[in-house]
Amino acid sequence: MRIGPMNNYMLKQIVDAVTAGKSKQADRARAIYAWVAFYIDYDCRAHHHPKQRNNSASHALINRKTTYEGYANLYKTMCELAQIKCEVITGFAKYTPENIGLVNEKNMHAWNAILIDDTWYPVDATWGAGQTDSKVKSFTKTYNGAWFLADKELFALSHYPINKKWQMLDTPFNKAAFSISPIIGPAAIANEVYPVVMRGKIRGRADTSKKVAFEVDNPLLVRSVSVSYKYREIAPVPFTIEDNYLYVDIPFEKAGKYPVNIYINESLAYIYNADVAEPIKRPKPKPVPIRTEPVKRSPVRGAG
Repeated sequence: MRIGPMNNYMLKQIVDAVTAGKSKQADRARAIYAWVAFYIDYDCRAHHHPKQRNNSASHALINRKTTYEGYANLYKTMCELAQIKCEVITGFAKYTPENIGLVNEKNMHAWNAILIDDTWYPVDATWGAGQTDSKVKSFTKTYNGAWFLADKELFALSHYPINKKWQMLDTPFNKAAFSISPIIGPAAIANEVYPVVMRGKIRGRADTSKKVAFEVDNPLLVRSVSVSYKYREIAPVPFTIEDNYLYVDIPFEKAGKYPVNIYINESLAYIYNADVAEPIKRPKPKPVPIRTEPVKRSPVRGAG
């Protein structure tokens, strides 16, 4: 991002500078997304005090920090100044393994939809800016462009709008399907990797492996696959690609319930919750008795 934070500038001046020389709507919208993601931090303190929040675009600009609603309002205001139609979308978001199967008011979120060449696309500048820890106590600034004009089917796995039309899908998900689906990471979007089975919980048995299937638009994009668990660091795992399907073998070394993080090209793609049973206890072989008496052999009969 070449243009700096532009402190003490009016919002219209910032928009004009960020979008200068960009005639296409998509290029202007992307430049605004990048500026917001680079220079606005997530306000963890305000996140825990919703009644005290100021979610206006002007507050986000002045303080250079806000919550998800402020990001969405700021992005909408900047897009409109750049002659791009933009809406604020409210709903639910899933981002931790605890969210699989349980979506409630704690998952409230806001993002945007923008109209580019007569087609609506989803945008989440909050997630583009970085990430918080699981308790939303600290924020790590990490720019990610995956949430700009993201694939609508993949975006819908992590964002559920209150108004279903903003899924922008021919066949929208219902809330139950959204709730049980796996957590999606930016690598799934960047590499166009879709889960074949929508359930975010996988079962297995210790000392065995589970094969998980994905559909991929471009198999050549998948160079490596790794997995990490609660009890082990990230490590490569076997995978195969057949036609447009990716098959990942997830080894279960321990029994228990724990999240499984799947990485594609060393970036997070999916999170599942694993329910792993104890290994099968096979009976010990019975010892072969040792004879102590000589064996009586029958006399060999002659051929004649």
